Amino acid sequence: MAACLAVVLVGALTLPSLIHGPDHPDGPGVLAPGNGIIQVASVEELSEIVGFEVAECSHLPFQVEGVTYTAYWKELAEIVYSGEGQIAVWRMGIGTEDVSGDYNNYDTETEISVGSTAVTLKGNGGIYTLAIWAENKYAYSISLSDGLTENEWQALFD
Repeated sequence: MAACLAVVLVGALTLPSLIHGPDHPDGPGVLAPGNGIIQVASVEELSEIVGFEVAECSHLPFQVEGVTYTAYWKELAEIVYSGEGQIAVWRMGIGTEDVSGDYNNYDTETEISVGSTAVTLKGNGGIYTLAIWAENKYAYSISLSDGLTENEWQALFD
């Protein structure tokens, strides 16, 4: 009973810092539409706002039931796919820097080849939830709620 109470108290004290923005006195949190973050209805609108052609993610390990298109400060495109209780976050931006927005620590990082492109996979226990790479003048990332093995990622990209 005491352990449960301790968990509830810690959650109550830390939850506000997870919800608020980076400049909020309570700490950083989840980004929401507004202040340069724009949700649109299609990949065409998204491409128009960010100023480059955004490609849809064509291969996902689940049947897509919902899609959300978001532009971040007219420089980063994000498409969130959902379905079958899973989520995939596809991001694309100009340059070669990691655009995933994922700052988690992972115990495993490996690299696979997709054609002539090196793709970095990050995950835990042999299951990878994040793939990042750069090709031509764009950086890409895919984050999956339900991770895949290295072989499953390779098959997804092929």
